[in-house]
Amino acid sequence: MRVGIFGGTFDPVHTGHIRCIIEAKEKLNLDLIAVVPAGKPPHKNLKIFASSQDRLNMLKIALKKWNWIKIFDWELKNKEISYTFDTLKKIRSYFGSSNEYYLLAGSDWEKKIKMWKNFSYIKKNSKIIFLERDISNRFSKKNILKIPVLEISSTIIRQKISEGKDITLLVPQSVADYIKKHRLYI
Repeated sequence: MRVGIFGGTFDPVHTGHIRCIIEAKEKLNLDLIAVVPAGKPPHKNLKIFASSQDRLNMLKIALKKWNWIKIFDWELKNKEISYTFDTLKKIRSYFGSSNEYYLLAGSDWEKKIKMWKNFSYIKKNSKIIFLERDISNRFSKKNILKIPVLEISSTIIRQKISEGKDITLLVPQSVADYIKKHRLYI
């Protein structure tokens, strides 16, 4: 089995995330994609705006129609910093070590990934695939997956919501309804 691993804060999940997941599945011929919302990421000094439960709920709503997507909430439950190599170990344990694993990372991580904790384990136990946006120093041309660029970011979506602007087509309607109902990002 070929398993993709796609992580992020998903604050909120948006159509750009979904498009990356679908394109990766199709272009890499993946059987399944494990989506892992971040708990406390070590490389980002970021403020997470929605609660872990809200981010998980939005992911479940947005991705429920695809039976080849499995959402893992391990990092959300972890009170400590979440490291990719730990998550990869858990996913390999869950699905079995004989499968092929593809770590899907945004191209913005390409220059920093070698600094990740236990990078040698990650490199040995998964194929690292960068979802191309704007890459100047390529890690390896064979590790680049060109994804149609959707100029969408969770930051822009949160800003639009706080300003009372329309987010139609930026997030699935079910996620927009959830955000409105729970008064997130205002």
